[in-house]
Amino acid sequence: MVIAVVDPSGELIAMHRTEGAQVASSRVAVDKARTAAIFIRPSREMEEQVTGGRLGALALHGASCLTGGILLKVDGEVVGARWARAARRQTRTSRARSQAPWPTSPPPSSRT
Repeated sequence: MVIAVVDPSGELIAMHRTEGAQVASSRVAVDKARTAAIFIRPSREMEEQVTGGRLGALALHGASCLTGGILLKVDGEVVGARWARAARRQTRTSRARSQAPWPTSPPPSSRT
């Protein structure tokens, strides 16, 4: 499994890859989390646009139009995004939501 966490601007702040996980999954994890953060919506919505015929979404700079990127919010404010890659597709979103090996609040330096 791979878990990636990015800040609101899409910059990587934490990543964990379990032994045996595909190396490529690390890149995919960052891309999907970054998409959720910079477009301020789950990456699933980007995928739905493409499958709905809006192929121009594929050309958006920084967009990974695949399901999996989830926004992280604290008190209703977006503080970043995450993505988790599990061995089975149906477990990805549930694991991403339930397993958080990082703090659920933003670091003190990012609070205003």
